[in-house]
Amino acid sequence: MKIHIIDQEFLSSPQVIASYLIEGEEGLVLIETGPASVRTTLERKVESLGFQLDQVKHVLVTHIHLDHSGGAGYWAQRGSQVHVHERGARHLVSPEKLLASAARIYQERMDELWGTTIPVPEEKVTIFQEGSKTLCGLTVSALDTPGHARHHLAFQLEEAVFTGDVAGCCLPGCNYPSVPGPPPEFDRETWKQSLDKLRAAKPA
Repeated sequence: MKIHIIDQEFLSSPQVIASYLIEGEEGLVLIETGPASVRTTLERKVESLGFQLDQVKHVLVTHIHLDHSGGAGYWAQRGSQVHVHERGARHLVSPEKLLASAARIYQERMDELWGTTIPVPEEKVTIFQEGSKTLCGLTVSALDTPGHARHHLAFQLEEAVFTGDVAGCCLPGCNYPSVPGPPPEFDRETWKQSLDKLRAAKPA
């Protein structure tokens, strides 16, 4: 298994949003699409690694917030199957409520920040419940990790665990992780339980 970390250069800034491209025997798995606003950057960087975009067979999103899943519809158009928590699936298929909620916060910056989010066709959405699947010859395990959001998953491949936002984030210029706690979903107690679950997974 080989993992490529792809910096999406969000708002022309490094180390803010990343995707993870994983090579399997039967194709590529992409974890996190980032927002639609950076999709051309992500596409260019996938191709710069020597891959064709249609080699991405599966897309995994830890949760449906736009900075993690906003570009999923474009990958689905190319044939990728999009895997998501059951509570988030309907918002990928019909993102109107998700976009309206985001617009109340970001207002006139919606397009600048997130670009144009398009729906994922229902037949291209697969529910990923806690447990394991084989994708592109890779064993992928999902951990149900609410707290940041009720529909949050972490994904484990061997000793690598992709934690989305539940394990916090550390942006350039900070020497400590912060806890993204978007209202009204953040739940401190379930978040602490999710951290215990991540520790039990014994990531590298």
